[in-house]
This record gives sequence, C-alpha cells and structure tokens, in this order.
Amino acid sequence: MSATEISKKFDITAQAISQHLKILLDSKLVIMRKQAQRHVYQINLASRLEIEEWVKKLEIINESLDKLDLALHCSQVRMAPS
Repeated sequence: MSATEISKKFDITAQAISQHLKILLDSKLVIMRKQAQRHVYQINLASRLEIEEWVKKLEIINESLDKLDLALHCSQVRMAPS
C-alpha cells in the first residue's frame, strides 16, 4: 500500500503519515519497496510474529501478577482485626 493510500484511511495529514511510516521503517515493523515511482509499504511479518510472542509473554506475566495481587488481598483480609 502506498503512503497516499494509507493516508486516505486516516484523518491526519500526509506529513504525519510519512513521519509514522519512517518510525515504523526504522523499527523494522514495515518494509518499503519501490514500484516504479511509488513506495509501497507492507507489514514485516517476522517483526509482527516477534511482537505477538512478546505480547503473549506479557499476558502470562500479567496473569501471574493478578494472582499474586489476589493472594495478597486475601491474606490481608484474613489478617485484619475483626
């Protein structure tokens, strides 16, 4: 998809789209290839998979922290004076 096609899907300026695409390119989240006079952007699938794995790990950590929070809360309730 070209930068122009992308910018039509958002309510921000073409310059803002260009700045966002530069950041995404620098972070290797998107890939750009030249097609005649156009720059065509696509999602870098390898980076996407890496991010999905990272998010899964965060979800596991969050679940563990939620369980710890619940256990601590329950122990505080039991220890509270009546």
